Amino acid sequence: MDFTELKQKEKQEIKTPAKREYKLIGSVRNRPGLKYWAFNLISYVLKEVQMQHEIKVNHLKKPITTHKVQHEANTVYFFALNRKNAEKKIERRLGLSCNFP
Repeated sequence: MDFTELKQKEKQEIKTPAKREYKLIGSVRNRPGLKYWAFNLISYVLKEVQMQHEIKVNHLKKPITTHKVQHEANTVYFFALNRKNAEKKIERRLGLSCNFP
């Protein structure tokens, strides 16, 4: 084997496709009686978010309910009783004094 052949073999690389990783950002306890709201920081749109309910059975054969929400980028999520209270929370926490439609 030549030295040039060894160099050529070293230069060959195996390319693998990039894997998408999902990370747990955080969790929030569900507050009964309150609605989950989403506020987009770019378009200033406030909307109510529907939770996806999943019922699982644990090893003791008791049902466990979990609630999941698909999160979007540049959006703040929080609990509030109604739309008026959600607007107040946005004004207090984010300092935005806008009139929402």
